[in-house]
Order: sequence, then structure tokens, then C-alpha cells
Amino acid sequence: MRRNAQKILGLFLFTVVLIFASACTSDPVDLPAGVEADGKTLKISLEENPTTGFSWDYTVSDETLLEVVDDEYFPSNTETAVVGSGGIHVFEFQGLKEGETTLTFNYFKSWEGTEKTEDTRVYKIIVDQYGNIEDVQ
Repeated sequence: MRRNAQKILGLFLFTVVLIFASACTSDPVDLPAGVEADGKTLKISLEENPTTGFSWDYTVSDETLLEVVDDEYFPSNTETAVVGSGGIHVFEFQGLKEGETTLTFNYFKSWEGTEKTEDTRVYKIIVDQYGNIEDVQ
């Protein structure tokens, strides 16, 4: 009888540990399309076609929380040189300190200004106390 009680107690403790461990593990954050977050790095990839005069520009509501570390355009991978084809613009940011900021991208022709923005993407970025990108909405 004592042996059965020990088995039941062991099974009970094992179940409690499993429940606790599963409660502590968070599900992966669902990120918007074109967004990758890995620790301190946040990459946002946006389709762009600079041959039309349009390009992406961004603003950060609180620049003390997030800084750009890379900003690069990659033309489409075409076997033949296609005049006027677009590509992907990749912006890479790094978290600096804890807080919440808004990252806004506007797609417009530079000579027309943001008043004639064709597309806007807004992301709410949460940075933890260690400068890691905690969430992107």
C-alpha cells in the first residue's frame, strides 16, 4: 500500500511540474507579414520599386528605444535584366532600452512628400529591459 502511495505522489508531482512548465513557456509571437524578430534584432522587409520614384521612409516615435542598424534595397532576382522591376527593402533595427515605441513607414515619391503617401505601415514595438524586441504588433 505504501508503494502505491509513493507512485501516486510521484505521478502527482510530475503532473504539477508539467503543468507549471507549460504555463511558463510562451507561445511564439505571431508577427505581421514581412517582420522578423530575433532577440535584439528586428527586420522589416517591404516591397519597393524605386524605378517608379516610390520608396519607403520611416519614423520612430521614440528614437531612444530603437535604432536602425541596416537599411538596404535588394532588386528582384530576375534572370534577365527587367527595366522597372522592383525588389525588397530590408530595414534592420536594434532595441536599446525598455519601452514602447511606434515605427511608421510611408511609401511615397520623395519630390511629392508624405502628403501623397501611397501606403503606410505602422508597427507598435515593445522592447524589454535588456533591449530585446519583446513584441511587434
